[in-house]
Amino acid sequence: MRSFRLVSVVAACAGALLLLTLRPLMRAQAEPPRIFPDSGLAVNFAVSPRVSDLPPAAVAGPAGGEEVEGDRRLEFRPPAVSAGKGSIDAAVFRPPVRALSAPLPKVMPAPIVSFAGLSTADNGNFVHPPDTVGDVGPNHYVQLVNLRFRIFNKSGSPLTPALPLSSLFAALGPDNRCTGVDNGDGIALYDPLADRWLLSQFCVSVANPNTHQMIAISKTGDPTGAWYLYDFMMPNNFFNDYPHFAVWRDSYFMTDHQFALVGNQYFGQGVFAFDRAKMVAGDPSAGFIYFDLFPLDPDIGGMLASDIDGLNPPPPGSPGYFVNWRADEYGDPADALQIFEFHADFANPAASTFTQRPESRLAVPAFDPQVPGLNVIEQPGASASQFLDAIQDRFMHRLAYRNFGGQES
Repeated sequence: MRSFRLVSVVAACAGALLLLTLRPLMRAQAEPPRIFPDSGLAVNFAVSPRVSDLPPAAVAGPAGGEEVEGDRRLEFRPPAVSAGKGSIDAAVFRPPVRALSAPLPKVMPAPIVSFAGLSTADNGNFVHPPDTVGDVGPNHYVQLVNLRFRIFNKSGSPLTPALPLSSLFAALGPDNRCTGVDNGDGIALYDPLADRWLLSQFCVSVANPNTHQMIAISKTGDPTGAWYLYDFMMPNNFFNDYPHFAVWRDSYFMTDHQFALVGNQYFGQGVFAFDRAKMVAGDPSAGFIYFDLFPLDPDIGGMLASDIDGLNPPPPGSPGYFVNWRADEYGDPADALQIFEFHADFANPAASTFTQRPESRLAVPAFDPQVPGLNVIEQPGASASQFLDAIQDRFMHRLAYRNFGGQES
């Protein structure tokens, strides 16, 4: 089995740039305990009209009501309560990362192009925080501000009006539970291997019985055209909060934070692999593979999956890489990263695995994941209510991966 050693970290903390270098590694250590997967299929499928033909929507607040997520925090464990209990690893730490011998120049190049995109006002000022995301392809920029998306060309000219994601998913039909609903936490990604686009948001349902993840894949590399629409019901009765996606060779990976549908009780980290090959082909039978990490380690949270940059794919058979943080403020021996591998087997989902790499944990410079609160980072010329939030309890989207040929980072 091909695997790699993580040998360098440039910077590692919640919200900071994380650069991992992967080199071949011979496995000499025992595999960590295995957890068993669940799987499921899309519960609904449709093909959208061309996005350029969708009518503009009035800015009167989000369809389906205000975003339900409400900025839930991952303060899921008091200090020293669960340290070393039921952990997914043996807490083996490597030597601390050494500082660079010379600081790198802090020079930001000038932007190639700059233009005004969406703002939270396009949602009718109903959503806080706005969860701004976007991605760039060869000819387009697709931006999403929580409930509305818009497509621009590379010069910054808008090609569509600001549209609610619910207008894209309307082709699923009036009987679909999530038609007309914009619950938020949207993601926009470009798939460089297939020249396709991904748009997604969750749909919260108490009586269906479970919540849903709505995923749209463009039929071509033109995001103003038609899209394949998938409605996946989650395999549990949790609120699939803060879903984040990554493009991989065989999968569209997703991580989420699992909360009780009523109340704020945290039920750990979920990890998903969606069948990328079928979704790109518009196959209605596309499915997913899911691991619930909570029974094995209830302290995991804030995890991201590796997302491809560039046109050079991972080597054939490479698992997806997932990274999670540990902190001494929550009872761990030291600040560190955990690195996992997700091998998705869509032909035989039961053979899928989610395991921790043998060199994990990886020690990192000290950081504090405790959240001081909302509106705490001062901004020039802004009132206190306009200060930024400090979200230190999770990694910030994305966990970038690049294959340089002789080296993967």
